[in-house]
Amino acid sequence: MNASEIPDPLVNASEMEVFFETNPLGMARIQPDGRLIEVNAALCTMLGYSRVELLGRQIADVTHPDDIATNHALADRMLAETRGAASVERRYVRKSGAILYALVSTTPIRTERGDPIYWLAQIIDVSEQRRHREIQEAHAHVLEMVAMHEPLSNVLGEIVARAEAVNPDVRASVLLVSADKRTLHQGAAPSLPPAYSAELEGLVIAPGVGSCGTAAATGKRVVVEDVRQHPYWASYQPLVKLGAFGACWSEPILDANDEVLGTFAMYYREPRAPEDTDLDYVRAMARLAGIAISRRLAEDALSQSEARLRTVIENAPEALVLMDVHAGRFVDANENALLLFGLSMDELRASDLDDLSPTLQPSGRRSAEALAELVELAVRGAKPTVDWVYLYRNSREVSCKMRLVRLPSSEGLIVRFSIVDRTQENELQAQLRQAQKMEAIGQLAGGVAHDFNNILAGIMGHAELLRMSLEADGADQPHDDHEDDEDDVGLIDQIIQASERAADLTKQLLAFSRKGRIQSIPVDLHALIAEVVLLLSRIIDKRIQITTELRADEATVLGDPSQLHHALLNLGLNARDAMPDGGQIIIRTRNPSLDDVYRRAHAQQVTPGHHVELEVLDTGVGMSPEIQQRIFEPFFSTKAPGKGTGLGLAGVYGTVQSHRGQILVDSEPDKGTSFTMRFPTVSQSVVHQPLPDRPRVMGHGHILIVDDEEMVLVFAAKFLQGLGYVITTCSDGAAAVALFERRTQDFDLVILDLIMPKLNGLDTFIRLKQLCPDVRVLVTSGYSCDHTVETMLQQGAFGFLPKPFLLEQLAAEVARACGTAPPPAMPASATDG
Repeated sequence: MNASEIPDPLVNASEMEVFFETNPLGMARIQPDGRLIEVNAALCTMLGYSRVELLGRQIADVTHPDDIATNHALADRMLAETRGAASVERRYVRKSGAILYALVSTTPIRTERGDPIYWLAQIIDVSEQRRHREIQEAHAHVLEMVAMHEPLSNVLGEIVARAEAVNPDVRASVLLVSADKRTLHQGAAPSLPPAYSAELEGLVIAPGVGSCGTAAATGKRVVVEDVRQHPYWASYQPLVKLGAFGACWSEPILDANDEVLGTFAMYYREPRAPEDTDLDYVRAMARLAGIAISRRLAEDALSQSEARLRTVIENAPEALVLMDVHAGRFVDANENALLLFGLSMDELRASDLDDLSPTLQPSGRRSAEALAELVELAVRGAKPTVDWVYLYRNSREVSCKMRLVRLPSSEGLIVRFSIVDRTQENELQAQLRQAQKMEAIGQLAGGVAHDFNNILAGIMGHAELLRMSLEADGADQPHDDHEDDEDDVGLIDQIIQASERAADLTKQLLAFSRKGRIQSIPVDLHALIAEVVLLLSRIIDKRIQITTELRADEATVLGDPSQLHHALLNLGLNARDAMPDGGQIIIRTRNPSLDDVYRRAHAQQVTPGHHVELEVLDTGVGMSPEIQQRIFEPFFSTKAPGKGTGLGLAGVYGTVQSHRGQILVDSEPDKGTSFTMRFPTVSQSVVHQPLPDRPRVMGHGHILIVDDEEMVLVFAAKFLQGLGYVITTCSDGAAAVALFERRTQDFDLVILDLIMPKLNGLDTFIRLKQLCPDVRVLVTSGYSCDHTVETMLQQGAFGFLPKPFLLEQLAAEVARACGTAPPPAMPASATDG
């Protein structure tokens, strides 16, 4: 209804009264001074007052303070211009304090002379439409802020500001739930006193903890009309005074799954109850805050997930690459992939896939064809895994294991390449295979040396007995016959010398197999190098120059000086043989630090701690990789027939291993060779004193000889009987134990072989010790001093005599054991080879 439809009160007063009272729109008569002289029932309902409460009051009393001045200005203009009806939008304040948005049509009622009698006002409540429009505007603006990635605090501040703009009596706030769902924290509260906001920081979420704590705990709206009287606020009255408010309504902010994200609160200065429109607005603002918070939490979670994923990708041990199938190019990669290819990210993205692989794979297939097939399999859902060769900086080949997987993506068809560089793995496997091969060869060499030493022991023993017999007979023969005997003795000496040379070969085999006798004393490598250099300078071609670079501050190792001397000399002689036309031998020392990373990179066992590195380098003919793979094998030689035994480097290898060291070779054809030995160092250094020669001594006592080699039993028994001893022999351990059990007190000494059938030397020794703890046992073996012998010595064995041995050595050890010779100088301790 507009102003033209209002009956003329001066024409038909009765009709006007009926229209005024029954009109569903608010109607009021207002005197020129602004006093209400009549209101209808509809207006009373709109404003929440009774007719009695409104009549006589100024219209300004129920007008929003910000609109009072504009009302007066409009009235003055209408009166001055004798204007008719005017329509404006005004805000009124309900009795409850709520704001009423209204469309007001005002008509001045005048006398016939034009003097104003009163204003006739028609008021239409447009609050719902206005709130709906405000909510829509706020929704659009907030979503725009969210889309523009505005900080969450700014977005929540905008929501609070719009809520406060609707009603000047309102102060709003947003509190956010903590990650552990236990407390509330500030989101936005621009109009609340800062001290009050500070007190709310960390508010516990629980029923009965104010309006917000309760709303967050229950997930339901909490309306406290009077905070001074409500039990939820009984414990928080100091906060009420600090905040200066009388009512607090709190709406839980929920996400799409009804999980509580926070609270949206409306504070009023005076106690008041909400109207339906108030609750609708609070609910709408809370939903808007929920959208903003949920979006930001989702973005944060996505950012964290992407960061975690990137961290996982960057820290993955393999190289990871993403390929856009349609573009046929790599689009992303982790740092390991860039290191694998030797390219930057831009270089990788600019490269064709064909550029990153050789033309042919080891299988013989063309890389381009094979890769296209693998990508097609991945696109179809398969996860092919293959061995592949890539190119480092488009040149050096890198052996890899590669797996392709199609990834779900909205950005196109993406295939992930997981690539593991197997170069080091292949090298380690090759080292392991080489170590296992050398170990197997070593076991074979040790077995051969053991058996050979037993045979040599018999040959040398019988030859010495024969020489002794001839020498004894020659003393009683005529002169001519004596000359013939001397010739025979000379032949026997040749046999003994040949046997000793054969024994030297077995020593090298035992050194390779790490079963040889190892002294364990401090050895100064620098002093040893000086000895070897002096010896080499006398026997090598003068065209070969020997220089030393001794840079190691710690050069003392624990070991056998004889074996180390022999190993270094062997390397020097090999260097000489590699330079038939002359050249240079350089012997260097230094102290590297072999850390865990280095030890993991090498299959050979490396002792942690301080080491000394001894390098022998030559400028000779060098070696091919194929030869380098076999140079430490026994009997392998590149020299002409008759020029070498093929045991020199095998012995060097065994010596280094038995000293807990490591030996590496680096060589190229025509570029020389470098052998590098590394040993753990020790702090002290002493001078090694060789044991003095021991003369043959006559003796007495009963000796039990236990050996499965009949030749050894025969010559040892015959020789020792000649020295005055009583001899009993057994050919195996079981028989020896049975005999010893019957005649325990008869034997002064047991000479015990280590390797025997039925019952081996160690088990025999243990049984003998059980029968007689004080039994004296002299151990012999073709294996020299191995771990088993060391164990027997620690458990009380008297001594050890490696085969083959000279009769003088046997005589001296037996005399010492039977107490018929003075004790020799203290021998160096033996350790496991």
